[in-house]
Amino acid sequence: MAKRYSNVVDMMRELTKDDAYADNLAEHLALRRIMTDLIALRAARGFTQQQMAEKLGCSQGRISKVEASCDGSLDLATLVGYADALGFRVEIGLVGKDSTLVDRVKHHALYQAAHGLHGAARQEGPEGRGWRE
Repeated sequence: MAKRYSNVVDMMRELTKDDAYADNLAEHLALRRIMTDLIALRAARGFTQQQMAEKLGCSQGRISKVEASCDGSLDLATLVGYADALGFRVEIGLVGKDSTLVDRVKHHALYQAAHGLHGAARQEGPEGRGWRE
């Protein structure tokens, strides 16, 4: 039976026997967490880059460039437009460094209830959010 790894960095650390390479990979992946999630969401929705480009009114090359970028170069308008085209909304929050996942879920549920947001849908589209070239 093949060995199972908890993550790709652990797998590469063991397979390459090169800690510096694995550390570099971990740093690279940490810089792309948001973008990796967006790409996974696009794929889960069954959209190609070309289809996303059509939804956002830009070229496939623009989508490719955005998807290849690090999170630090991702501007808010691009993030909101991309998420909206996938049927999501962006929520930004501050989380304590020591908060647990349970704390975050409780906070989210309380926020949703307090603001009447449970099941609310956005009505506006991605137009005018920086996607035109």
